[in-house]
Amino acid sequence: SSSASVNPSADADGDGVSNLNEFRLGTDPTNAASVLRFTAVAANSLTWLARPYDLYEVQATTDFTNWFRAGNPVLPTTTNATFTNFPAASRLFFRVERVP
Repeated sequence: SSSASVNPSADADGDGVSNLNEFRLGTDPTNAASVLRFTAVAANSLTWLARPYDLYEVQATTDFTNWFRAGNPVLPTTTNATFTNFPAASRLFFRVERVP
């Protein structure tokens, strides 16, 4: 409904991300294909869908409580962003945030 498309907590396109979070991420809340998610994960790189020339910060944690910046921010020039400069650690979990 039209009210769901303007409700910040609604998910107008059904992609699992709220309208408010899509706004924060710079994705289109009316397009299910427009969402920030990893498209490839390898031992030495992470790749995700991105908006060209938006700045993204990769954060890492070992315990899901204490997050730290994993490296320099990424500024993609295409719709694919890649991070390769992993910090040294035995096991890390990652998340990506669009820098406002």
